[in-house]
Amino acid sequence: MYITHRSLINPAFFVKIFFSATTYKIDELGEYYFLIRDHLIQSGNVLVHDWLSNVHQDGGTFTAPEVIESSEYKKAINAIEDADLVIFETTQPSFSTGHLMTLSLQKKVPTLVMWLDDSAWSQRRGMIENIDSNDLELSEYNKKTYKDVVNAFINKHGDSHLKHRFNLVFDDIERQYIDWLSYNTFKSRTRLIREMIREKIDNDTEYTKLLSRNRSKD
Repeated sequence: MYITHRSLINPAFFVKIFFSATTYKIDELGEYYFLIRDHLIQSGNVLVHDWLSNVHQDGGTFTAPEVIESSEYKKAINAIEDADLVIFETTQPSFSTGHLMTLSLQKKVPTLVMWLDDSAWSQRRGMIENIDSNDLELSEYNKKTYKDVVNAFINKHGDSHLKHRFNLVFDDIERQYIDWLSYNTFKSRTRLIREMIREKIDNDTEYTKLLSRNRSKD
């Protein structure tokens, strides 16, 4: 059996990404928004609804344009539906960002929530840490690490919409355990195996380092 897969080192592809953040306090956080946004574009990705392109920059100040809220909401919803991945910068929490995050997870779009490591979020993240979803990634960042955080997320989830079928052969001990676990957790065997693999991925620091390097061009 042959499986065609994307090379992590030299990917000849692009990923459609919706990047979002609140415009509240954009004068304080705009610098970080643009660092993330520019890195996504420079890495060869396509931004779905690039709202930051309409933000006025004057030296170190940022001014968000006046928008029609209903129209902006529809654009954001359409962007989530069209995106392969979604990234939220949530150093400044907002109801709108939380609502869009909920929608992206409901649609099973891989979603990264990132915030500055010296912000209040680092001390108290609230209910978001208890969301049980394989599509949700949480990460702190700063000016030195934001590229690694974004690269690792894209490399991990960029092909998540593709499905591959494998035939697994268990011995009797393994089969009995999976059957027992499935019965007692009310989860399918497929879901249990997938969760075990995801847990291994999330805790493998060497693999995370590999992912964070692969799309860096500098």
